[in-house]
Amino acid sequence: MDITITHNQNISSFFIQIVKIVYINTIILIFIYMIGKHKAFDQIEFDRSDPKARAVVKAYLKSFGLHYKDNPNECGIDLVGINTGDTIEIEHRWLWKGSIWPYLTVHIPERKGKFLNIKNINYVVVNNDFTYIGICLYENLKKYIDKVIEVRNSAIKEGEYFYDIPVDCFEWINLKEKELTMDDFVTYERN
Repeated sequence: MDITITHNQNISSFFIQIVKIVYINTIILIFIYMIGKHKAFDQIEFDRSDPKARAVVKAYLKSFGLHYKDNPNECGIDLVGINTGDTIEIEHRWLWKGSIWPYLTVHIPERKGKFLNIKNINYVVVNNDFTYIGICLYENLKKYIDKVIEVRNSAIKEGEYFYDIPVDCFEWINLKEKELTMDDFVTYERN
């Protein structure tokens, strides 16, 4: 689309043309990234699970000499690698009890799509009692983020969409075998 001012246009009509283009592009992005219903944000649930899930993942990775910090952007990706150049999005799963992931695939909420196209993002799920994690590296994740499926669940009965990632794309880790103690879990503080 050509956006040059001709001798028949004035500055105000040119500005209106630009505003229309920006508006249309914004609407398109909203539909690309947010096509379904979403569970409402729950601050109490977030406060109960997010700090500990972050601490568990950071402690596990620190045991390999990999250091991460909390993203200062509270609406952004959860963790940013200090010495790795990658990022991590973490999700605590209350329904995952025990050691074995109970489903054939891992459903990543469609609302996380804004992060999943970022190169070098990794996705981690943490079980109910913070003793097991599943890590999906970007190389595996990117193969499955081109489409979403609608999934009925306890929070939203219909209209919620997810990326459907096979369980074999994840590395499943028993944190108890790493002999990490609560002393290894750094107290959560937003940077």
